[in-house]
Amino acid sequence: MGDADGDGRADLLGLGAKSGVWLYRGTGDWRNPFQDRQATADLTAPTSAGLPAT
Repeated sequence: MGDADGDGRADLLGLGAKSGVWLYRGTGDWRNPFQDRQATADLTAPTSAGLPAT
């Protein structure tokens, strides 16, 4: 957890079963603390992990 998007609210990053990284943005509402997940990276694709494509 941390403020991944700089809006001052805690966000959650999760690692999916198939190597995807998911972002759950914080809402600031204790009854519904996070928005629906958003894909942020696919760790199976070399370019999204910051590695050169082969």
